[in-house]
Amino acid sequence: MKNWQDDSTDFYRTHFWYPLLAFLALIMLINDLHLDLSLADAIYSWEGHQWFLRDAWVTSDLLHNDGRRLVAVMAILLLALLSGSFFVRRLRPYRRALVYLFASVAISLLSVSLLKRLTQVNCPWDLLRYGGAISFDAASQDGQCFPAGHASGGYAWIGLYFVALVHLPRWRFRALGFALALGASFGVAQQLRGAHFISHDISTLAICWFVALGGYRLAFPHSVAVTPSVSAPQKATWPRLQAASKLAEE
Repeated sequence: MKNWQDDSTDFYRTHFWYPLLAFLALIMLINDLHLDLSLADAIYSWEGHQWFLRDAWVTSDLLHNDGRRLVAVMAILLLALLSGSFFVRRLRPYRRALVYLFASVAISLLSVSLLKRLTQVNCPWDLLRYGGAISFDAASQDGQCFPAGHASGGYAWIGLYFVALVHLPRWRFRALGFALALGASFGVAQQLRGAHFISHDISTLAICWFVALGGYRLAFPHSVAVTPSVSAPQKATWPRLQAASKLAEE
């Protein structure tokens, strides 16, 4: 693999401009094709013109309630590692990354929570169209459903990708895949329950991505990134990881 400084235009093109353009294109597509309502209509009809899965074990107990517990446990483990970095020598080189990840997760969750209070968008299950009591024209008055809060519990861990980018580049896409899979599973579960439209989840993903990206640029302004090459990847070793950690902290 070939090293290069990530303040190059390549880094911003792949990590800022492409995601931004993709997000804007998706939102425009959803609005132009009315995909929020179309997808919610299809789900509502498939569930027998009711939110049959709203209280189902898989969507409510497992993916919602237990999902929140999982995120809480992950946050506690992260905080424990961060605290341990002040006492355990082998964790010390990763303190900056742990601080960054903790801040990225916290800011992502808080940002989504704050926006939910400010936007006051209703959930699908609140609307007359889906068995609720509020007409679509009168919506967005007292709800707290935009952006998607539960999905943020998964997408907030996108910072793992940037941590891997600094300390273990070969694992960066695995880390990203984990965060995306967790957020998507939470988001789909909530859509099946009638709690969110698809645009709510995509907006949450965008918020968490750009929070993680901005935090990465602040925490690691001189970090080293990697880009694929035709040569075989080198196996990461502990001394090599420590050397990368020291470089990131300089």
